[in-house]
Amino acid sequence: MIRKIYIWICLLLSSFLSAQINLVPNPSFEDTVGCPFQWNSINKSAGWMSFTDSPDYFNSCSSPTSGFGSPSNSFGYQKPLHGKAYAGALLNSLPFTHNGREYFGTKLTQTLTIGTKYYVSFYISLGNMQYNDCPCNKVGARFTTYTYSAAQWDTKLMTNFAHIYSNSLLTDSINWVQVKGSFTADSAYKYIVLGNFFNELNTDTLNCANSWVTYSYFDAIFVSSDSTASFDF
Repeated sequence: MIRKIYIWICLLLSSFLSAQINLVPNPSFEDTVGCPFQWNSINKSAGWMSFTDSPDYFNSCSSPTSGFGSPSNSFGYQKPLHGKAYAGALLNSLPFTHNGREYFGTKLTQTLTIGTKYYVSFYISLGNMQYNDCPCNKVGARFTTYTYSAAQWDTKLMTNFAHIYSNSLLTDSINWVQVKGSFTADSAYKYIVLGNFFNELNTDTLNCANSWVTYSYFDAIFVSSDSTASFDF
């Protein structure tokens, strides 16, 4: 009997620890508080919020004609990497002088520990609507201790710094591409934010003579102190 209780406790503890590996709640945007039907609906995905302007949410529970379904929506056609949903954000907008950016984020399940190394990854795919064939680099994740204003074109986060980001142009509109990296926490960070944190002078683009906007989908967000862990599909 004692042996059975010991085994049961070990299994329960193992299950709990596995659930804590990814510090991002609702990492693939599957849990909803409502189906998206308009711009700036990222808060329809449980736990996620806008940090600047109007990042979007796409879910198969919305009709294709709404513009916010998946896999078909206003920004193109893409099957979710995992489940039935994903997020989307404007990463670059050339005609404007405000360095148009959208940022979205969520509160981590645990505050990061100063001095601990964390491993971060997410997947991205370029939207393939007309006028959105202008891929860019420098898309990444940044960690903060507090939320930011969701006001339009707030530039507090655009400081040419992110904890992890891609130096490569993210050009693929067919497949999901992984962006990953690691960093050592220098503050007790509580939130993860995704987007392009670099201004136009520090962002490389491609084919923008024929286009003017960079809009991409995001899925499978992952943060862990376990170097051997990965997103569990």
